Order: sequence, then C-alpha cells, then structure tokens
Amino acid sequence: PVKQIRQKEVGKSTIGAQKLWFDDITGRLNTQERGRLLGEFDTGDSIFVLYTDGSYEVTDTDVQQRFEMKEILQICKFDPDVVVSAVHFDGHKGWTMVKRFRIETNKLKERYPYVTDHPKSKLLFASLKENPRIKYTL
Repeated sequence: PVKQIRQKEVGKSTIGAQKLWFDDITGRLNTQERGRLLGEFDTGDSIFVLYTDGSYEVTDTDVQQRFEMKEILQICKFDPDVVVSAVHFDGHKGWTMVKRFRIETNKLKERYPYVTDHPKSKLLFASLKENPRIKYTL
C-alpha cells in the first residue's frame, strides 16, 4: 500500500503554452481572445503590472483576477531582463528624478512601490521600452 505521496518538482506543461488576452474594458485576463494578446504562457510564467501610482506587481496567470483599469499603466508577460524606466517627482527632496531598475521580485501578488510615499510624490512617466525617450520641461 502507498503511505505517502510527495511532489518532487513541477514540470512544464506537456500540453504547451496557453495564450492569454487582457480585456481593457473589464480588466480581466481571458483565453477567449477578447482584448489584446499578452502572449503565450507556460507553467511558471507570470504577468507584470505597472501601476499609475508608482508601484508594480508580478502576478500569476489566474483568469479569475480582475484589475482596475484606471490604476494600470502597463500590463504584459513578465520578463526578468526588462528594465523599468521612470520619471517621478520625489516629494521628500522636492526634485524630479529618473529611476531605472530591473524587477528582482519573486513574490507573487504583492505590490512594490518605487516612488516615495510622500503625499506630493508622483509618477510622471514610466516605460518598459529598451531605450525610451522623454522630453520633460518645467
């Protein structure tokens, strides 16, 4: 008789990658081809969300989750090599600053701020493009 079963490792799906779309109207992920295609997701792949308040989140591909559209700046398949480029006003220092960083978070469904929590701090621009250009004038 079998006394105990333990999972040794989680392997990649043998079915293949699943295509996921994001519906900009409802704020939901789906597999019914509604909205824009985020990509093909395999076991262990994640979604990256950049928010307008100056925070980001890495989340799973659960189609039951819903996102508030007014809070989202960008949503895409997570790529650990991508660099976030942001221009923000730091309320503590009273300066407008540029920040560039890679996502080193591995905890899912937790928002991480990259702009200070001062009431006057504000995200002015953020991009995931390789060489973004912005013209900022006072």
